[in-house]
Parts: sequence; structure tokens; C-alpha cells
Amino acid sequence: MPTTDFPSFAEALYARPGVAAACLDLQDRRSFDVALLLHACWLGVRSLELTREQGAALITATQSWRFEVVRPLRRLRRRLRAGHEGMPRERSDPVRSLVKRAELEAERALLVVLATAVDARPGGSVAGNLATCVAVASIVVDGEDRASLDVLEREAVGLAADS
Repeated sequence: MPTTDFPSFAEALYARPGVAAACLDLQDRRSFDVALLLHACWLGVRSLELTREQGAALITATQSWRFEVVRPLRRLRRRLRAGHEGMPRERSDPVRSLVKRAELEAERALLVVLATAVDARPGGSVAGNLATCVAVASIVVDGEDRASLDVLEREAVGLAADS
């Protein structure tokens, strides 16, 4: 069982092949909370179960931070990606970099909160915990979703095996 703390695990998992794309796909198409998906993987590789009640409670507990802090920063960063009308690119790019750093720091703060928010019980798996996330989000999984979830599961298990 890996002893890595959750923020370190999340960053390492996100850096693995295909994981960032899978997470962003689930986030952009289905509004999945990427931090919660990564948390479900972390619990799973530690053989801890995320219950539906815990998943729902985590979403509720972090919703305000996600909606009021993380998402506005993400929207602004994405908007600035192409520059801004009336502002030279060399002036808007440094602002975008600052916004990106703020967004990442806001997401890291969320990871720290999630790491201690659940008193999970033994018996979980990555696949089971990801299924719980899907159930809590009330999403009927399509082929694209399944492919993205499979990447998360495969790479989380691989990361744990590499540890």
C-alpha cells in the first residue's frame, strides 16, 4: 500500500500518460470534479472504500470552493489563453500565468482538504470508488466516459505498483 500523501499522489497520477486528458474530458464534458476522482483513486490504491454517502458529503463540503474560487479562475485562465482584445499578448500572458498559478494553488488547497475529509473503511478498490463517483454524479456512462475512467483506473493501479 503506498504511503504517499494524497496531494503528492494526485500530482503524480495526473502526470501519468493520458490521465490529464482523461480528467479534463470528464471535467469538461460531464462536470466531474477531478479532485474527487483523484481522491477516489487514492483511496482505492490504499484499499479503502469511498461510499456514496461520503462521496456526496465531499461534493457538498467542497462545492462552494469549487464554484466560487476554482471554476472562476479556470474560466479566466482559459479566456486569457487566446489573449485579450485590446491588450498586447506580451502583457496578457504574464497575467494568465498568475491566474494559472492561483488556480493550481486553489486546487492544491482542495486536495489537502479532501485528504483528511473521509474516514474510509477497508475493502475499496479504484474501480469501485470510481463507480461510486459516477453514481453520486448520477451520470449514465457512455463510451468516452468509460475510456477516460479506464485510463484513470489503469494509471492509478500502475502508479501504486511502481511505488
